[in-house]
Amino acid sequence: MLYAFRWKQEGWVKVGWGKHVMQRASDGWWESSHPTMLCGKLAPPYCALIGLWECKDEAEEKALHEQFNEGVLKRADCHNQFYAEMEWPKIYRELCTWFTPLPLPAEDYPPVAHERTRKACCGGRTYWCKHCGTTFDKSWNWIRQVRTVHKRQRTK
Repeated sequence: MLYAFRWKQEGWVKVGWGKHVMQRASDGWWESSHPTMLCGKLAPPYCALIGLWECKDEAEEKALHEQFNEGVLKRADCHNQFYAEMEWPKIYRELCTWFTPLPLPAEDYPPVAHERTRKACCGGRTYWCKHCGTTFDKSWNWIRQVRTVHKRQRTK
């Protein structure tokens, strides 16, 4: 199902897809690219569920983000699922036009079930490349850099 969460104080809305929405919110969106004013606030109680819609799979959600992001899946700012709150009325109309709205559950968030890797800006680790000095928020980006950019050429 599609969900929408609002960070009212910061003025942002996140639209995403998930099977277990309340658990996903409880676990947080720590690994997601996000606006800087949401650093350290990517889980309840900082956000509130404002909408649910019936949606069969992530492919529909990706198509929706492409539509909202003017034809591209990934925007230049990389905050692909976060939208300024002033865009919410337009997004809400589109969601209600194309998907069936569902009733909101009680805001009882379960305990964190899956501790997500936090980006460095939210208290997570930073990975540093000793070859070029570049820093990375995620270990797999650092590993890819080392393997593709700095790999040693094998000689026979």
